[in-house]
Amino acid sequence: MADINYNVPYSYPRQKLPRSEKTPEWGKLNIDYIIGLSSTNTFSHSTGNKYSKMAVNYDLYNGIINDKDFKYVTNPYGLKEEFPARFENFNIITPKLRLLEGEEIKRPFNYRFIAVNGEAVTQIEEKKKGMLLQYLESELQQALIAQGINIQNPETGEVMTPEEVQKYSTYSYSDMRELTANRLADYLIKKENLEYKFNRGWKDALIAAHELYYVGIASGEPITELINPLDFDYDKNPDIEFVQDGQWGIHTKYCTPSEIIDQYFEELTEAEVESLDSGQLYGTANTKLPEGTASGPIIPISYTRPTFDNNNNRNGYVRVSRIEWKSMRKIGFLTYYDPETQEELETIVDETYKPLKYKGEKVEWVWINEVWEGTKIGNDIYVKIKPKTVQYRTMDNPSICKLGFVGAIYNARNSEATSLVDMVKHHQYLYNVLMYRMELEIAKAKGKKMVMDIAQIPRSQGIDMEKWMYYFDTLGLAFINSFEEGKGKFAGQTSSFNQFANIDMTLSQSIGQYINIMAKIENMVAELMGVSPQRLGAISSNETVGGVERSVQQSSHITESLFYMHSEVKKCVLEQLVECAKFAYPEGKKISYILDYMSRVFLDMNEGFIDSDYAIFMTNGTKENQTMEYLKTLVNQSFSSGLISLKEAVSVFKSNSMSEIENTMEQAQAMKQQEAQQAQADQMEQITAQKQAEFEHEMALQDRLDQREVIKGNIQKEIHAIDALSFSEDKDIDNNGIPDVFEYEKLASEMKKHNDEVVLKTRDQELENKKIETDAETKKYVADKSAAAARANKSKQ
Repeated sequence: MADINYNVPYSYPRQKLPRSEKTPEWGKLNIDYIIGLSSTNTFSHSTGNKYSKMAVNYDLYNGIINDKDFKYVTNPYGLKEEFPARFENFNIITPKLRLLEGEEIKRPFNYRFIAVNGEAVTQIEEKKKGMLLQYLESELQQALIAQGINIQNPETGEVMTPEEVQKYSTYSYSDMRELTANRLADYLIKKENLEYKFNRGWKDALIAAHELYYVGIASGEPITELINPLDFDYDKNPDIEFVQDGQWGIHTKYCTPSEIIDQYFEELTEAEVESLDSGQLYGTANTKLPEGTASGPIIPISYTRPTFDNNNNRNGYVRVSRIEWKSMRKIGFLTYYDPETQEELETIVDETYKPLKYKGEKVEWVWINEVWEGTKIGNDIYVKIKPKTVQYRTMDNPSICKLGFVGAIYNARNSEATSLVDMVKHHQYLYNVLMYRMELEIAKAKGKKMVMDIAQIPRSQGIDMEKWMYYFDTLGLAFINSFEEGKGKFAGQTSSFNQFANIDMTLSQSIGQYINIMAKIENMVAELMGVSPQRLGAISSNETVGGVERSVQQSSHITESLFYMHSEVKKCVLEQLVECAKFAYPEGKKISYILDYMSRVFLDMNEGFIDSDYAIFMTNGTKENQTMEYLKTLVNQSFSSGLISLKEAVSVFKSNSMSEIENTMEQAQAMKQQEAQQAQADQMEQITAQKQAEFEHEMALQDRLDQREVIKGNIQKEIHAIDALSFSEDKDIDNNGIPDVFEYEKLASEMKKHNDEVVLKTRDQELENKKIETDAETKKYVADKSAAAARANKSKQ
């Protein structure tokens, strides 16, 4: 074992060490070194460091200001007298910040987890290949059947075309692992209340330019904790935008002993619990103590209070520092042969592995990164010094690992991190100074006053000062006696002062100048923060709709970069939270949870989910939000015109993503087309039936007319024959025993009867045709009413 020098206070401890040499003492040395580097260890309002600036920003957000910082304005001469005005904070920043907070809440958070490891990609390609082969097989079977060839067990069911396969694999395909990851993310967002935490983190970004979270495992469950920027420090590498990619991070909290025991009870010894309870800690000197206690003299624990004092203490609370740092670990890529197939395989082994050379095993040793963690409580309690369980690695590159601290520092490239509040802080100060000056001017406004010599008050006329003031206030007259004699050393003397002057103490013109300057400052703050008056809803009557829309759009462009960075942080948090779930649920887990609209979802995590790498992809929030608002406007119009049902309109308004709206509208359009096709088919069927009935009626009528003509022709032939014989009453040409004259009358009677029957039958046929038409119209009316009732019932479902 190599000798390790643990007494190196000013250099970063060595990390390229075998696991056997990374002892608890080595871990403590790393923890103490990082605590020494941390600025949170020396935080104070009086130091003027970045943490004190953050605290001032939070005070400004809440309308709190320290008037002692502005004594150069309120009391420049150090006088004891008080001025008739008070220095206050007139907040012009917070309304704009709250607008951005509200916009963040309403922006859609749409994401999709995709399996990105090589095996998952191969499965996607195999699935696509199988669907294309299924299409080719179906086409071949149809071609053979068309040629009269009998096919056993032909392909049945719907088969996608190559174009549909491409679209499905590009936009819709999701295997069980991806489906599990997406549903798990939905569950964790609700379980951890991430929407609320993300909004609070966004507020930290606007005020302090830091958005920070801790993602890990607690009590066997993946958790996300929002970190106060005042309590966090990190590696200051200027090329790192996200803190999870840094070398180290430290989160310092101040907890009560009960909170510490709740969280670390499994790690604390009996003596350490006793020290927390009694307010004492044990040191490391070699002093004999009672059996069962740690060695060393008793040292008071550093209790502090929740608010900072000048000595960096928070009395009544114990300092707890949770640290993570990147170390190095030695691993080997083992090449070996399968004993049955003799196929060459590769796997990763630990540094303690000894290759079996007689089996042809070879190992290539490399050093990779590994995240360690540890916590220091008070002065001398160290717990959980070990490699992290969750390393956030990828299967393609085992050296990549990330800290459990996730977040970003805004506007910090080649400069100090700057928030929106930092950019307008001095404008707020100047605004307050002008308000203070204006209040002084208002306090000095006393109207017009006059100057006169009190020696001329006509006391000889019985008027003293009180009566003089009475007449002056009530009558507006100032009685004087220019010959009034003085008293005392001025006895016998007459006042020679006869000049009266007035002083104008009304509101000065400087009030208007102050108001103009403050209006200019408000406009500058709005431009710097990217929140125009139109975006706040302040629209004047002479502004056009297009002008307001352009103003709001240009304003949104200024803040869009901040929203984009916030979305990237949300993506990183969700990725690492799902990664933690792999280790929190190594044997899988069955989960049931309720969606926003009270529908239940069941989730069964399997082994395939744990063995995959995932990447999260998000949509452009601003663009999608604008598109969704426009589509919802169109939905209102479509519903009013009857193009979509009430159920479909509600589905659109409940949707949180473009894909959901698109699917809803596609289904509505397909159903509308199907209904239109069915209505058209019913109408064509009715028309065909009506045409057929008319044709049959015409044919029957023609047959009757033809038959009538035949009968009529026969009768006429007989009449013509009788006429040609010039029959008489006694003649019987046909020798049938009946006179021809009677036979003629009989034929005429039959002719008339036949004609009457034809007329009656024609009238009956017309009535029957009228009835057929009426029945067709009745059936059509009933069908239309039934279809309308069906659509109404569907819209109510």
